Order: sequence, then C-alpha cells, then structure tokens
Amino acid sequence: RQTGALSRIIDRGSRAINFILSAMVFNVVPTILE
Repeated sequence: RQTGALSRIIDRGSRAINFILSAMVFNVVPTILE
C-alpha cells in the first residue's frame, strides 16, 4: 500500500518536472535563436 502511494507521488513529480523542463526549453530556445 505505502509503496504504491509513494510511486504515484514520484510519477506525478517526475511528470511535473518534465513539463516544467519542456516549458523552459520552449521559452529559452526561441530567445537563443533570435
């Protein structure tokens, strides 16, 4: 039970990190290209 909840939190956290990183890349890359 505990490990399932923990893995769900980690999965959600990693998805959030991936979303933030991709958002940063999409914001930074055009400014570098300009």
